[in-house]
Amino acid sequence: GAYLLRRHRADGFRRALQYFTEATARDPRFALAWAGLGQAAVGLIGLAAFPDASLVTTARAAATRELGIDAELASAHGVEAFPAFAIDRDFARADRAVLTALRYAPADAYVHHRYAWQLMFAGRFDEAESAFEAAVTLDPLDPGVRTHQGLLWFYRRQYARACRHFERVLEIEPASIVARVLHASALLNGDDPAAALAGFQAIADEWPDDSIGALGVVQALALLGRRPQSRAAFDAMLARFGIDRIGPYRLAIAHARMGDADAAFAALDRAAALSDMNLVCLAVDPSFDSLRDLPQWRAALARYRLPDIDPR
Repeated sequence: GAYLLRRHRADGFRRALQYFTEATARDPRFALAWAGLGQAAVGLIGLAAFPDASLVTTARAAATRELGIDAELASAHGVEAFPAFAIDRDFARADRAVLTALRYAPADAYVHHRYAWQLMFAGRFDEAESAFEAAVTLDPLDPGVRTHQGLLWFYRRQYARACRHFERVLEIEPASIVARVLHASALLNGDDPAAALAGFQAIADEWPDDSIGALGVVQALALLGRRPQSRAAFDAMLARFGIDRIGPYRLAIAHARMGDADAAFAALDRAAALSDMNLVCLAVDPSFDSLRDLPQWRAALARYRLPDIDPR
C-alpha cells in the first residue's frame, strides 16, 4: 500500500485503499495503516473533478483514528490538514495541523509537500518555494512533489518556466495525466493556445473518460477567438459527461474563458455549496483572471473564505 501511494495514480490509490482497509480490519490499533488509509483517500480526492463525500469522510475518520492511537504521528496531522484546508477552507486550522506534523517529523517529505501545497494556494509563494525544496530534497524521486512544484511557477504566472518544469516531469512519468494537463495549461496561459489546443485534444483522445481534456479544448478555442466552436465544444462536453461528472469548478473555468461572468460565479457558488475541493485554488488560479476586476470578485472570495490576493 505504501508503495502504491508513491505512484500517484488513481488505480494505485484505489488498490492502496483496499490494502490499508484490510490492514486496519486485521489490526485496528495499527496507526500506520490508518495513516495510509487517510493518505490514499486524500490522493483520490485530489485527482477527482468533484469530491466524493465518502472519501472525505474516510480521510477525516482515518486521521481521527490515527491521532487516537498515536498523537505524535506526523502523517496523521498531515491528513487532518487536508480536509481542513481544501474542504473547510480553514487555513489557520490547517496550518496548525501541518506545523504540528513538522514538529514531530521535520524530515518527513509528505508533510513538507502538504505544507507547500497549502502555502501555494494561500498565495504565500516564497514560503511555498522553500517548502517544496525541502520536500524534493528529502524525496527527490517522488513525481507528485515535482509535479506540484511546477504548479508554483504556473500560479506565479511564470509560464515558460512552468512548461520546462512539466516537460522534465514528463520525461520521468510520461503517462502522468496531471503533468500533461498542467503542461497544456501553461501553454494556454503562456500565449500559445494553438499548442495548448493540440495538447488538450490529445489528452481528450487518450483519456476519454475524464472531462479535463474536453475542458481544455473549450478554453483553448475561446482564447483563440473561435467563440462558436468553443460554445459547441462546451455543449458537447456537457452532453457527454453531465454536469455532475464535470464538477462545478471546471464548469466555472469554462464559463470564465467563454466570457460569461454570471455563469462562472453561479458555478463557483455551487462549488462552494457542494464542498468542491478545487475551489481552494480560486484565489491564485489564472483561469479566472478575467473576473478579478469585477465587483463580484472580492465578495465571492470573502463568501468562500479565501484570501483576497492578486497574484497577477
